[in-house]
Amino acid sequence: MSAVLVVGLCLGAMPADAPLRLVQETPRLVLSQAEAPAASPDSSALMVARMEDYLDAERAESRLFVGMGLLSIAGGATALAASDRDFLKGASLPLMGVGLIQLVVGGTVWWRTEEQKSQLRQLILSAPARYVSEESARMKVVNDNFVIYRWTELSLLGAGLATAGAGHALDKDFVTGLGAGLAFQSAVMLTLDYFAEQRGGEYAEQVAGFRF
Repeated sequence: MSAVLVVGLCLGAMPADAPLRLVQETPRLVLSQAEAPAASPDSSALMVARMEDYLDAERAESRLFVGMGLLSIAGGATALAASDRDFLKGASLPLMGVGLIQLVVGGTVWWRTEEQKSQLRQLILSAPARYVSEESARMKVVNDNFVIYRWTELSLLGAGLATAGAGHALDKDFVTGLGAGLAFQSAVMLTLDYFAEQRGGEYAEQVAGFRF
């Protein structure tokens, strides 16, 4: 698999809170003396619940990433080592490559979500103005990235289908399998990111509408 495809798959495999955004997306915890007053108990409790619902959904998807990654790596390794069919050997490469990305990204997001929830909860309760400002900016980056992910995944899906078609026309089973595996993983990531984008857009609206 070319370096371009690997980079593209890395982009497409990132959930909304991918580790590449960890430093710029993590809310600051140092509170200034001039911070705005804390939100009212009712509004802050509602915003905390909405924030936790969003991050819980992200964590649930991260478990799906881990499961898919493990299955892809195991299935691809088995096909590569035990099968004498060129189609399966070709398909095993994108399966294992993207599976490794899914495993790392899913595990990282799952591991840090509870800490992120704690940080955002503290910000909502003690510095709601800062929460709205910083979380709105973070979610804008997250949601803007979904456009990149979508076009990357659509491009890789098209490339996979074209590769599979060319392999079939040339009677090259390895090439056909390579394209089929790439198209399959791209389609899976396109589907998952669609739902993640919907959640991210809804949460961004909730943050912008937070009244304290």
